[in-house]
Amino acid sequence: MKIYKNFSVVLVIVSAMIIASCSKTVTYTDMLKREKRAISQLRDEEGLDFIKEFPKDWKFKENQFVELSNGVYMNIIDSGNGVRATINETVVYARFTADYIMRDTSVTFKTLSNYGVSAGVTDPVEFKYGSFKPVFQSPSSALQVQLELLLSEGMQTGLQYVGHGGKVKLIVPFKVGSAQTSQANKPTSDQAAGQPVYFRIIQYRFADEL
Repeated sequence: MKIYKNFSVVLVIVSAMIIASCSKTVTYTDMLKREKRAISQLRDEEGLDFIKEFPKDWKFKENQFVELSNGVYMNIIDSGNGVRATINETVVYARFTADYIMRDTSVTFKTLSNYGVSAGVTDPVEFKYGSFKPVFQSPSSALQVQLELLLSEGMQTGLQYVGHGGKVKLIVPFKVGSAQTSQANKPTSDQAAGQPVYFRIIQYRFADEL
């Protein structure tokens, strides 16, 4: 009887451990809820105005964002020179400032930038439009690695709407965020971790136009 009693105690402990472990599992629904809260908080803190349709003249106020069909929120700062990128052909150089907006994020860098004052010590992220991997270059720093890991469907969304030299702001939900991983600096991809990213500015420049 003592053996059975001890076995029962062990079984209860193991069951409790399993239940506790399961309760810590983050589901896709949980990630969506966390993302919604993070974007709502960003909206309140930054005074953003989410509009349902493009302005008729395509001129956005500084705080206006329109939600696109893929879930990305976009603001057009500068429409560029009118020349559009061709998918799977145009080589693009991107400079940007991006924030991870989740409060409990565990990413190495909270803010990533190769734009403005940071431009002199970093390279643009070079990619072929439609590809989510950079044109191969030996990264010059850990920061450059992280910048290149932000390549995704979401961060390329602006290329459908602006030309060479165009600038946009984007709020990229994790479902169209980066799927790339780096074992050394970033344990999971943005998609797997449920990480939305706020691109405060992205400038696209095309190799053929330089």
